[in-house]
Amino acid sequence: MSRQVRTFISPYVLVRQRGNFFMSNSDKQIYIDTLFSIAKNQNTEIFAYLLENSSVELFLKTENLPKFMQSLNSVFIRKRNKTYEIKPKNELKRYDVKDINISQFEDILAYFVSKNAYTFRDTQKNLSIGQKIEIQQFKKRTYMNIVPLIKNKHKNITYHKEKIPNLAYTEILATEIISCERNFPVVFTNDASPRLIALLGKTSNLIIDDNFKDYIPAYLQNYPFLLAKVDKENILCIDEDAKEFSGDGEKLFGDDGEPSKFLSQAIGAMKNYNAEFEKTITALEEIKKSGILIKKELSVTHENKKYVLIKGFSIVSKKKLLELDDATLANFARKGYLELIHSHLRSLNNLENLTTKILNDENK
Repeated sequence: MSRQVRTFISPYVLVRQRGNFFMSNSDKQIYIDTLFSIAKNQNTEIFAYLLENSSVELFLKTENLPKFMQSLNSVFIRKRNKTYEIKPKNELKRYDVKDINISQFEDILAYFVSKNAYTFRDTQKNLSIGQKIEIQQFKKRTYMNIVPLIKNKHKNITYHKEKIPNLAYTEILATEIISCERNFPVVFTNDASPRLIALLGKTSNLIIDDNFKDYIPAYLQNYPFLLAKVDKENILCIDEDAKEFSGDGEKLFGDDGEPSKFLSQAIGAMKNYNAEFEKTITALEEIKKSGILIKKELSVTHENKKYVLIKGFSIVSKKKLLELDDATLANFARKGYLELIHSHLRSLNNLENLTTKILNDENK
């Protein structure tokens, strides 16, 4: 009888496997080398591992766990056995897998730390901006009920405004930065294709409250609507479980089944957002390619000890900006990138205020 194919809901998994893995520390080193070699080749990220003589535990993110584990075990056994004149018996048991919900991320890391295991990510308070975005996107896929908006199915639902999502940061468009610079530090992520991020706090939003009367970034305003691209066509989707769709409010469809004025405006706003998003990505990639971004972190020093509040982002180096050749500067000016850069630099004046808010929040 063939084994049943195992499917996994989450790309984040905890793997436990028993067997006669290690007879010596040399065997463990072979396993570690093999683990990272296979991970690199198969687009797998290792967060933590624990190696004991008769068991291994792995916390990782992978696109194809069965393929990864098969490669890992077969290559390890082959390399290990080459070091012994009398080959050890292959007695590896079938591995057990637990899907890890993103809300369990820190708990799993804490478990490995308690076991004196090797970990390669800090807990949530020290995750980089890029890592937090990755987790935020995973939360969206895990917790939100994202479905296409279909008039026959959703003709009777209504929308009313709720509080904006409580996020510590939000992506913004290049066209928004001038409106954002007054209140938020705006930085770049460290990704190969960077994103423009408005910082709102460390682990939660500390700036936009009920009394906030200034500009709110479109990413926050658009929820619970989003456009998904399917076969090059934009499809309007909603988070069907959002509180905004419970109770009275604006109708999404009229009695004739056509989009209401409110929904038509929402569709237009989402289309504009996606178009500007593509332009923003192009601009940020050109800025990064110019070499003027430098990695930065938000930190404070207390009693000669440094405490990192937010890490994993970049800012424009004024020195490197001034060193750009005339042709590049002229190109940036023509495309509006210089305006974006100077607005970004002005926004950094808000870092001191954000630091104060974070420290006050942590000392409550």
